[in-house]
Amino acid sequence: MSNNNFNEILSTIRNLDIYSYLNSHDTPSWEDFTSNILLSRNVITVYRSLLDYFENSFLFNARDLLMIYPFIYYGMTEDNHDLLECCIEIQHIIHFQDSTNKNLSLDLFEALEKYENIYIPWKTNDKSVILEKLSNMYWEYELNYKLHYDSLNEEDKEYFTAEKSKKQSECLDTMKKIDNLNHFSKFQPVFMDTKMSEILIDVLRKAFWDKIIENLVSNPPSYESLIVVFDELMEHIKIVHHKRPEIIEKFNDIIDTEYFRETQNKKSFNVNFWKPRIYQLSELLIESDSSSIKEYHYEFFRSLEDTFMKATNNKEHIELFVNGIAYICTRFMEIRDLYEKILQ
Repeated sequence: MSNNNFNEILSTIRNLDIYSYLNSHDTPSWEDFTSNILLSRNVITVYRSLLDYFENSFLFNARDLLMIYPFIYYGMTEDNHDLLECCIEIQHIIHFQDSTNKNLSLDLFEALEKYENIYIPWKTNDKSVILEKLSNMYWEYELNYKLHYDSLNEEDKEYFTAEKSKKQSECLDTMKKIDNLNHFSKFQPVFMDTKMSEILIDVLRKAFWDKIIENLVSNPPSYESLIVVFDELMEHIKIVHHKRPEIIEKFNDIIDTEYFRETQNKKSFNVNFWKPRIYQLSELLIESDSSSIKEYHYEFFRSLEDTFMKATNNKEHIELFVNGIAYICTRFMEIRDLYEKILQ
């Protein structure tokens, strides 16, 4: 396109008077700015023509270019001073630089190129952060409701069920607009609070796990009940991670029940054989679970390792091993339960 075309585009943008609109003593609300600029078909069309002039040389679109204004006027660049300076430079070129300057289009191209290099990574990271927060909010509503459901009367149950559904729908609608639920469907962040911790501790004391300890302590030991737990754990992982085959493959590498039956049958419990599998499974759980509770998992397994080091006999090793398996299996069971309840 000719330089005359470029000057015509700049003239059209300047006639939109966006700068004066935003730089007034009474800066418009974000809602007004969004409706009058960011979502305005006329404004977007004009800015698209500017990008078309550069023959689609950039990865960002017209609305991304319009983001230079909220970055400047709505305090959205507190964590990125370079982005703010770049936006100010682009605004100055578009609205104020002398249109007779023969290098005007080149100056703008270079400024837009700098903007692209800063903005695209910022946008990608910002989107990931938003999706992570919305996903955690979604599961937090579900899990907290589940934890407190039995303590509610019928009226409260009805109210909180409706409120939970409303809030979760808002989260889903927003995530759908951002990436069509791709992040949410592949990874389910689940919020864990202190109530959840109490539930996990209670589960560890169930007779089911005590029976497994009894079977492993017996002479000769029986591993069949433990292998059944591994099979159950595999079912949890298959359902939660049906879109992440690499997770299932990792589990298969760690747990081979047929091999266990062949090599460990009737053998006394060997802590050096079984303990490493606890920590491999713990890494798998941490990889599968929400980043918001990773530290909780790390703390549990650090404490488990400390106790392992202090254990003086085989029965104590077995109890610690089963507690670790119970923790992992219970957590995957919780995630599966929420997954099936919400997504199936």
